[in-house]
Amino acid sequence: MRPVSRVSPAEAGVDISDNLHGIVYVEATDTLLLSDVGAVTVGANDDGEPFAIGGASFASGLSNVSVRIGGPATRLGNPVDIAFDGRNLYVAEKTFDNIHRFDDFLDHPGGNAAPDRSMAFSKPESVALIPTAIGR
Repeated sequence: MRPVSRVSPAEAGVDISDNLHGIVYVEATDTLLLSDVGAVTVGANDDGEPFAIGGASFASGLSNVSVRIGGPATRLGNPVDIAFDGRNLYVAEKTFDNIHRFDDFLDHPGGNAAPDRSMAFSKPESVALIPTAIGR
Protein backbone atom coordinates (compact mmCIF):
# COMPACT_ATOMS: atom_id res chain seq x y z
CA MET A 1 0.00 0.00 0.00
CA ARG A 2 1.28 3.43 -0.97
CA PRO A 3 1.77 5.85 1.97
CA VAL A 4 -0.65 8.77 2.29
CA SER A 5 0.70 12.06 0.98
CA ARG A 6 -0.41 15.67 0.98
CA VAL A 7 -1.36 17.07 -2.41
CA SER A 8 -1.54 20.79 -3.19
CA PRO A 9 -2.84 22.13 -6.52
CA ALA A 10 -0.13 23.97 -8.44
CA GLU A 11 0.64 25.64 -11.76
CA ALA A 12 4.24 25.53 -12.95
CA GLY A 13 5.16 24.11 -9.54
CA VAL A 14 3.68 27.08 -7.61
CA ASP A 15 0.92 26.47 -5.03
CA ILE A 16 -2.40 27.98 -6.18
CA SER A 17 -4.71 26.88 -3.35
CA ASP A 18 -5.89 28.76 -0.27
CA ASN A 19 -8.44 26.59 1.47
CA LEU A 20 -9.37 23.20 -0.03
CA HIS A 21 -12.85 21.98 0.83
CA GLY A 22 -14.51 19.49 -1.55
CA ILE A 23 -12.82 16.36 -2.87
CA VAL A 24 -13.79 13.64 -5.36
CA TYR A 25 -11.57 10.85 -6.66
CA VAL A 26 -12.38 9.65 -10.20
CA GLU A 27 -11.00 6.12 -10.37
CA ALA A 28 -11.66 5.64 -14.09
CA THR A 29 -9.21 8.43 -14.99
CA ASP A 30 -7.11 8.47 -11.78
CA THR A 31 -8.03 12.11 -11.31
CA LEU A 32 -8.49 14.08 -8.12
CA LEU A 33 -11.14 16.83 -8.21
CA LEU A 34 -10.91 19.55 -5.58
CA SER A 35 -12.71 22.75 -4.68
CA ASP A 36 -10.93 25.67 -3.07
CA VAL A 37 -13.19 28.08 -1.16
CA GLY A 38 -10.69 30.89 -1.63
CA ALA A 39 -9.19 33.24 0.90
CA VAL A 40 -11.07 33.09 4.18
CA THR A 41 -10.12 36.67 5.07
CA VAL A 42 -11.96 38.13 2.09
CA GLY A 43 -15.73 38.74 2.02
CA ALA A 44 -18.00 37.85 -0.90
CA ASN A 45 -15.64 37.56 -3.84
CA ASP A 46 -14.82 35.48 -6.86
CA ASP A 47 -11.69 33.63 -5.76
CA GLY A 48 -13.16 30.14 -5.28
CA GLU A 49 -12.02 27.56 -7.83
CA PRO A 50 -12.41 23.90 -8.76
CA PHE A 51 -9.32 21.96 -9.91
CA ALA A 52 -8.48 18.61 -11.48
CA ILE A 53 -5.19 16.82 -10.85
CA GLY A 54 -4.39 13.89 -13.14
CA GLY A 55 -2.26 10.92 -12.06
CA ALA A 56 -3.71 11.22 -8.57
CA SER A 57 -2.42 7.83 -7.42
CA PHE A 58 1.14 9.10 -7.64
CA ALA A 59 0.57 12.79 -6.85
CA SER A 60 2.46 14.17 -3.90
CA GLY A 61 3.17 17.69 -2.69
CA LEU A 62 2.76 20.43 -5.27
CA SER A 63 0.87 18.78 -8.15
CA ASN A 64 0.16 20.64 -11.37
CA VAL A 65 -3.51 20.89 -12.28
CA SER A 66 -4.97 19.78 -15.59
CA VAL A 67 -8.12 21.92 -15.16
CA ARG A 68 -8.56 25.16 -13.21
CA ILE A 69 -11.72 27.26 -13.44
CA GLY A 70 -11.65 30.66 -11.76
CA GLY A 71 -12.58 34.32 -12.15
CA PRO A 72 -15.65 36.55 -12.00
CA ALA A 73 -17.59 34.78 -14.80
CA THR A 74 -17.56 31.52 -12.80
CA ARG A 75 -19.75 33.02 -10.06
CA LEU A 76 -17.68 31.04 -7.56
CA GLY A 77 -16.93 32.80 -4.30
CA ASN A 78 -17.15 29.95 -1.82
CA PRO A 79 -17.47 26.55 -3.56
CA VAL A 80 -17.89 24.44 -0.43
CA ASP A 81 -18.52 21.05 -2.04
CA ILE A 82 -18.42 19.18 -5.33
CA ALA A 83 -19.92 16.09 -6.94
CA PHE A 84 -19.05 14.44 -10.27
CA ASP A 85 -21.27 12.30 -12.49
CA GLY A 86 -18.47 10.97 -14.71
CA ARG A 87 -18.79 13.91 -17.07
CA ASN A 88 -20.02 17.05 -15.32
CA LEU A 89 -18.89 18.76 -12.12
CA TYR A 90 -21.56 20.02 -9.72
CA VAL A 91 -20.53 22.75 -7.30
CA ALA A 92 -22.32 23.91 -4.14
CA GLU A 93 -21.63 27.66 -4.17
CA LYS A 94 -22.46 29.12 -0.76
CA THR A 95 -21.64 32.83 -1.16
CA PHE A 96 -23.75 33.37 -4.27
CA ASP A 97 -26.54 30.89 -3.37
CA ASN A 98 -26.30 28.46 -6.28
CA ILE A 99 -25.60 24.93 -7.37
CA HIS A 100 -23.54 25.20 -10.57
CA ARG A 101 -22.76 22.61 -13.22
CA PHE A 102 -19.63 22.73 -15.37
CA ASP A 103 -20.03 20.35 -18.32
CA ASP A 104 -17.30 17.99 -19.55
CA PHE A 105 -15.13 19.03 -16.63
CA LEU A 106 -12.17 16.74 -17.26
CA ASP A 107 -11.87 18.13 -20.81
CA HIS A 108 -12.72 21.72 -19.84
CA PRO A 109 -10.29 24.36 -21.14
CA GLY A 110 -10.47 26.08 -17.75
CA GLY A 111 -10.09 29.78 -17.13
CA ASN A 112 -12.76 32.37 -16.40
CA ALA A 113 -15.73 30.33 -17.63
CA ALA A 114 -19.38 30.70 -16.68
CA PRO A 115 -21.19 27.58 -15.42
CA ASP A 116 -23.13 25.67 -18.07
CA ARG A 117 -26.16 25.44 -15.76
CA SER A 118 -27.08 26.99 -12.41
CA MET A 119 -29.89 26.60 -9.94
CA ALA A 120 -30.64 29.04 -7.12
CA PHE A 121 -30.31 27.44 -3.71
CA SER A 122 -29.95 29.28 -0.43
CA LYS A 123 -26.52 28.80 1.18
CA PRO A 124 -25.82 25.19 0.09
CA GLU A 125 -23.28 23.39 2.25
CA SER A 126 -22.91 20.23 0.16
CA VAL A 127 -23.99 18.52 -3.04
CA ALA A 128 -24.51 14.82 -3.80
CA LEU A 129 -25.76 12.82 -6.74
CA ILE A 130 -28.17 9.91 -6.27
CA PRO A 131 -27.67 6.93 -8.60
CA THR A 132 -30.68 6.31 -10.85
CA ALA A 133 -31.32 2.86 -9.39
CA ILE A 134 -31.61 4.31 -5.90
CA GLY A 135 -33.51 7.46 -6.88
CA ARG A 136 -36.52 5.63 -8.33
